[in-house]
Amino acid sequence: MTKHVRAAGDAAGRRIAVLMDIAGPKIRTEKVALAESKLKANVGDRIRLIATGEPALFDDIRFCVSVSLPEMVTRLKVGDRVLYDDGKLQTVVTEVSDGMAVIRVERARAKGTRLKPEKG
Repeated sequence: MTKHVRAAGDAAGRRIAVLMDIAGPKIRTEKVALAESKLKANVGDRIRLIATGEPALFDDIRFCVSVSLPEMVTRLKVGDRVLYDDGKLQTVVTEVSDGMAVIRVERARAKGTRLKPEKG
């Protein structure tokens, strides 16, 4: 892209400055536990986020996910919004406790969104 900008500047006889926004660290999912293989999250589903340890399923929550930055989970508050996979899944925090948060899916793809490791 920079070469194209420079070429356009040369063609116009002008110097064009190029600025770039370098993204900081991206929080990613690490391990994912699903109640069933190939299960997809849909509107209304709840997902448990854990700060540390192995994801485990209990209660009626069918998804549990660990994340690459534990502080993300420990700093969440009820009502906070959490986006998954570059916004393909939009959620809201409904519950928090020590090292854990529960989020509820508010928007997902029409056929659901698969939760996988290494998603932002």
